[in-house]
Amino acid sequence: MLSICIPIYQHEVYNLIKELNKQCGLASIPYEIICIDDNSDHLFKKKNSKIEELEKVSYIELQQNIGRSKIRNLFIEKATFNSLLFLDCDCSIPGKDFIKRYCKNIDNNITYGGRKHFKNKPSDNAIILRWKYGREREDLSYNERLKSPFLSFRSNNFMVKKEVLSIVAFDESITKYGHEDTLFALQLKKENFNITHIENCVIHEGLENNVEFINKTKVAVENLNELIKIKKLKPNEVKLFKTYQVLEKTKLTFIMSMFTSFFLRVCFKKLQLKNPKIFWLDVFKLFYLIKVRENV
Repeated sequence: MLSICIPIYQHEVYNLIKELNKQCGLASIPYEIICIDDNSDHLFKKKNSKIEELEKVSYIELQQNIGRSKIRNLFIEKATFNSLLFLDCDCSIPGKDFIKRYCKNIDNNITYGGRKHFKNKPSDNAIILRWKYGREREDLSYNERLKSPFLSFRSNNFMVKKEVLSIVAFDESITKYGHEDTLFALQLKKENFNITHIENCVIHEGLENNVEFINKTKVAVENLNELIKIKKLKPNEVKLFKTYQVLEKTKLTFIMSMFTSFFLRVCFKKLQLKNPKIFWLDVFKLFYLIKVRENV
């Protein structure tokens, strides 16, 4: 009935797998849990190898890293059942009915459950930025997600039919971090597949430190620019690029390009504060896109 698919990279997953195993048992459904490690460090492989001892769990280690898109497509050939539930490895399950809620939606082509972050502010200031971004931009309620069902989709927690993935798979040409979810969701829209949203979130626990998150943001902007350039995404489909186009039409991007280094430095410092404003991350992304586009 349900193949639970968990791509692993640099994270310990034993507690997550144990909880999923428990909930599947209580739901009394045919199931399997497939874990594929995308060439994590030896320490994580050693810690995660014990999940093979759990019932109905298969654990596969890849000898080289293949990336976020390709590893998700790999589950299609590994899965026994027609319904695949994809979960990120750095999440936890907050409710006891998580699996049962997905089982109630088993007939849907694709179902997204949502994401949350802990309400309490982390004690470690080094991860405050990622936490604040999650709370302010990613923790969308069911009703908020319904306003934009495709653009609010994330691949961290969703169930999909195998035949849907045979038509709309993750684009394996995307090897860098960023916007693979956007492209996947918009491809679903083009193929007339509806995304059903439900209230069945997971908790995102794998928070990068501030510098790592800023660097990943830069890669995501570069990836967005490349996807626009090769016409896999349209400029009007992404808010950041729409803003850039408005400025470009008024010739402001040329003027702003003269100050990119200055503003990127200012934003970087602002984002290192104990209580950073996400506004400065938006400014950072805009100036970094101008830097990429204008080659400055």
